[in-house]
Amino acid sequence: MKRLYILFIVFGFALAFSACESELDGDLGPGDPFSKLEGISDDWRLIQMGHADIEDASGNVGESITLPDVFIGGTPATLNFTKEGTFSGSAGSSKILFPISGTWAFDDDDYPAKVFLTSGGETVQLDLLAPIRERVDNFLHFMYVRPYGDCSPNGAGARGTVGYEYKFERQ
Repeated sequence: MKRLYILFIVFGFALAFSACESELDGDLGPGDPFSKLEGISDDWRLIQMGHADIEDASGNVGESITLPDVFIGGTPATLNFTKEGTFSGSAGSSKILFPISGTWAFDDDDYPAKVFLTSGGETVQLDLLAPIRERVDNFLHFMYVRPYGDCSPNGAGARGTVGYEYKFERQ
């Protein structure tokens, strides 16, 4: 029994010392976060579309479904964003409901949650569904909530009740 007790003590010390970690010395990286402006500035090709119901005025998204490839078509939409704040593209055979050229801006350049597209004097909002950092993120994934237009229900705001999810891949 005494040998078993000594074995447990030795095992306990070994376990205790192996659990200790040394502190890291030195620099852990460049320190600058990945640029979101650099991240979005690229060529993009549409690879997936979805549809979601917007449940309330706060913009909470309900159930989302992936739309069939027929919405993308044989010639997928393309977009190009520049660091200078312009964008252009081609709808191809895809169902694109937002402007395809004009100027763009983030709501916050360091921590963007929205992209605003301006074309022909109108501005639309795209809600980012994933980060868009340089050299890290290969997808531009956002939700476009389609406005009501001329037939909005009483008391409705400017945003609609149907959201379209777009996922573009970096080229």
